[in-house]
Amino acid sequence: MRLLTLALALAAPEAWAQDELVEAGLSETELERFREGVAALQEERFKDAQGQFWRVHLTNRGHPQTLLGLGQAYRGEEQLAEALQWFDECAHLLDDCAYSAGELALEIGNIDEAVDRLERLSGEQSPEVQ
Repeated sequence: MRLLTLALALAAPEAWAQDELVEAGLSETELERFREGVAALQEERFKDAQGQFWRVHLTNRGHPQTLLGLGQAYRGEEQLAEALQWFDECAHLLDDCAYSAGELALEIGNIDEAVDRLERLSGEQSPEVQ
């Protein structure tokens, strides 16, 4: 179940698409490291992914997909508290982070927190999305 959830999150095209939104504000070096981090996540090399995303984060602290990548990498290593911190850091920037934070809260058994997070996310969606 855990790997299926992680696989679904990693496969979401909106989370990892190499489009202008993901690449915005990244230098060539950061972009290369970001892509290496994504590849490492997809290959379940979570420590390698952490290293690549950390390198991007050190020079570009506000890049939401990098924060999401750090959360996913820590989650893959079963470091759930750290993963939740990264998801929380980008939850206001990226819906995938907010969703992952709610999903992880549910996974660790914090039902009230999960419901609260997911309800807030649902409330932030425009009427067309709901």
